[in-house]
This record gives sequence, structure tokens and C-alpha cells, in this order.
Amino acid sequence: MNGLDYAIEVDPGYVCESTKATSHNASRSNRSQGAFNPGEGTGASNNTVTEFDQVSFTMYPNPTRDIATLVFEKSDQYNITVYNVNGSVVNAFQLNGQRTELNTSDLPNGIYIVDVQNDNYKFTQKLVVSH
Repeated sequence: MNGLDYAIEVDPGYVCESTKATSHNASRSNRSQGAFNPGEGTGASNNTVTEFDQVSFTMYPNPTRDIATLVFEKSDQYNITVYNVNGSVVNAFQLNGQRTELNTSDLPNGIYIVDVQNDNYKFTQKLVVSH
């Protein structure tokens, strides 16, 4: 994905209320009545926009045998974590740059999740290992 994602919280100056739906065709809620006060949602209500810069990231070949190459659009510091399907970490390292190779020769055949993060970016991609 390229571009910007936004997280917006607005303080309307009054309490927003919800009411339980009376019709099956209306929106439903498990609460008969509730109130949401400013700041009780995504964080403190300060009427700001948080921008997340999306960085292009390519991983190849996929499926891979022994080495998967990760190439980023921008050179930066990235935390890279590889998980197996059970959620266990099988590899974790930090990249300071734009390109790295992931050695998969010691991993059993299967599907893995590659999680890439830095201060402004998080992306998850599936990696298939097939020797």
C-alpha cells in the first residue's frame, strides 16, 4: 500500500449516546443504553490527525527454498520477526538499511508470517517455505 493512513478522533463537545435497536433491521447493540465520553476511544481527545507513512516492501521468491530477499522502498531501521503458524518466533532481527536476506534453509516446509515494523510502519506478509 502506498499513501497515508489516518487515525482521527473528534471531540463533538457533548456526550455521544447509543440506544438499543428496537427493530431487527436496525443496528444492534448488546447494551440497552451507553455513553461514550471524549477521550474514551482511541486515546486522548485532542482533535489531531496521526499520519502513518506507508512504505513499499517486496519479498521474493515466495514460495522460497533457502533464501528470501526483502527489499524496502526506503532505507530505514526495521524490526523483522518471523512466526510459524503456531505463533512462535522462529527468527527476529533488526535491519538498518533497504535490503536483507532471510535464511530459511533451517526452517521446515510450511507457512510463516513475516512481521515488519518501525516507528511509523507495520506490515505483515505470508511466506511459504518449500525445500
